[in-house]
Amino acid sequence: MHSHYSIMNGCNTVQQLVDSAIKNRMEGMALTDTGNMYGIMEFFDYVSKVNSKRKESKQRPFKPVIGCELYVAEYSTKEQTEETRDRKGYCLTVLAKNLTGYRNLVKLVSNARTDGFYASPRTDRIELEKYREGLIVCSGGIESEVSPMP
Repeated sequence: MHSHYSIMNGCNTVQQLVDSAIKNRMEGMALTDTGNMYGIMEFFDYVSKVNSKRKESKQRPFKPVIGCELYVAEYSTKEQTEETRDRKGYCLTVLAKNLTGYRNLVKLVSNARTDGFYASPRTDRIELEKYREGLIVCSGGIESEVSPMP
């Protein structure tokens, strides 16, 4: 899900998203804002609070999945010429499956903002290969390399 931290892609707050997922009997959800992880602590804290109440009533815990929709440069973010420079790149949804994955995802997102920024925060295949441990990489949506927009 994209929250209000995904500018132009989401409008609901983290709390609204979690409450809606629970209301619709979902067992968990992933927060995958575009190019950032600003809502992750809010997401984790709110789900922890919700799960405390669910535990008291002997309900199964709601599972928070931490992720991010990353922009992946078609070419390396480090070695671009004016001819090969791409503004945004393709989208990939990346999920952390454990603590190692969370740390690697944080590294990817941070590097995308500090080292790969060109119109938007971008990573590249070299970085994905380097920090792949503990991550689940999905093909992305309509803006993915698998299904590029015309």
